[in-house]
Amino acid sequence: MDTTTQRGTVDAGQFGALCNLFCATHCQDIDPTAEQAGDIMYFHADPMVCDHSRTMARAVLAYLGIRTGDPAGDELISEVHAAMRNGEGSLPDSED
Repeated sequence: MDTTTQRGTVDAGQFGALCNLFCATHCQDIDPTAEQAGDIMYFHADPMVCDHSRTMARAVLAYLGIRTGDPAGDELISEVHAAMRNGEGSLPDSED
């Protein structure tokens, strides 16, 4: 299975918006409606970014094969992708 297909790029604003959404749902425990998600992603409401949100955003971009077009940013995404590929067995089976 090839998981390195390049499907496009995101700019810094789009990356930040994705981070903001992850931070809101994880760190602030917001369960956003579609309108609230739009406020965060399209209108830059609640501009919070944390390490968790950056990792989650990089993981999603890596999984979808999306890059930033910036070598340093793409290297971070590639590092997360490599870690993801090595993660098999890192979570316990749900049947246990």
